[in-house]
Amino acid sequence: MRQDQYVIKNSYKQPMYCMNAVKSFNNLHFDDNIIIKSDGTIEDKSLISLMNPKHISVLLCNFIKLKEDSYGKFYTDGYFLMWDLENLINKTLKDKYPLYYSLLLYKIGGLQNV
Repeated sequence: MRQDQYVIKNSYKQPMYCMNAVKSFNNLHFDDNIIIKSDGTIEDKSLISLMNPKHISVLLCNFIKLKEDSYGKFYTDGYFLMWDLENLINKTLKDKYPLYYSLLLYKIGGLQNV
């Protein structure tokens, strides 16, 4: 009887299926869609880009989860995206701004602002 109830209920109101962003991260294809216009400006229509500060902010906020999920999955775009982000952080912050680099590591590690 319960199966019939679910069938009747689903016919009136379709169920919602949510996808967990971390679980589907390695299944996404991060193809680049970058256009350089005639005036020299760059237009980026990629799903995730390291040139967009909002995208980097989201990646940094979820860094530990995404890094753990993509670890060892060498065939996915998620692995290479996290690898590139880590290299970008090391090249830009580690030598020139060691204080910012340490703060970033502390925040990624989940430490408080204190």
